[in-house]
Amino acid sequence: MDPSQEAFQAYMLGSKAPSSLKTPTPSKASSTPSSSSRKGTKRFGPIVAAFRGRVEEWVQTDNQLNNVLNSILNLRNRIWWERKKLEESNRKQDSWNGAGFRRSNHSFLLQEDLESALSHDLLQHEKMLAGARTLISSMAQAQDGMGRRLDEFFQMETLSNNAQNVLDAMLQVFHFLGEELYRKQCLVSRVIDSCNDGLLVDGLQEEKLDGNPRSVAKQCYNGWLSRNTRKNEWDVVDRLLGG
Repeated sequence: MDPSQEAFQAYMLGSKAPSSLKTPTPSKASSTPSSSSRKGTKRFGPIVAAFRGRVEEWVQTDNQLNNVLNSILNLRNRIWWERKKLEESNRKQDSWNGAGFRRSNHSFLLQEDLESALSHDLLQHEKMLAGARTLISSMAQAQDGMGRRLDEFFQMETLSNNAQNVLDAMLQVFHFLGEELYRKQCLVSRVIDSCNDGLLVDGLQEEKLDGNPRSVAKQCYNGWLSRNTRKNEWDVVDRLLGG
């Protein structure tokens, strides 16, 4: 394990420092280094705890956004289906249509039911888009909070070897989550910008649109999680959170 990760894990679990960072037990006459180390831990301990809190907020918001994108995808599929059924119910039906073994275009749902369902889902879709905007903003605020905690760490005049290793691990997490934040901001922007008339047109017209709403929502939802492609980086985050 990388020394910085080992030191961070040892600190967060409240265990002793790694063997590579241990110092000989001082005698009673030379207890100053040990007390100095404890003072150092007290100095950067609250900073680490606050940093960890911002990371927890980031991860929780990330999970919420994943659920929101899934809801948007399901709503767009339902809206398209409901609109399609409404168009079919509004078409004039020949008297012989559905007779014999021919399939009828009639829906089991009444037109009023379809209109009510469509209106409800459109409203829910707008709420989900607003929720996505709010959550991605909260994720950016959590990222800013991590940066402020790191600034406080940098302002400390002297750092022990253990503190330096902890700082290195925090920097690794901060840079990784910053990259993920930018990537996910782009995905959310794609979903929001793809909200166009493709939600309410038939399938043939929808496929002619550049980036139709249902396809964009599916692509962004499928590309949201990165634990399989960036497993090592997420392992560092999990260790920081004690997972």
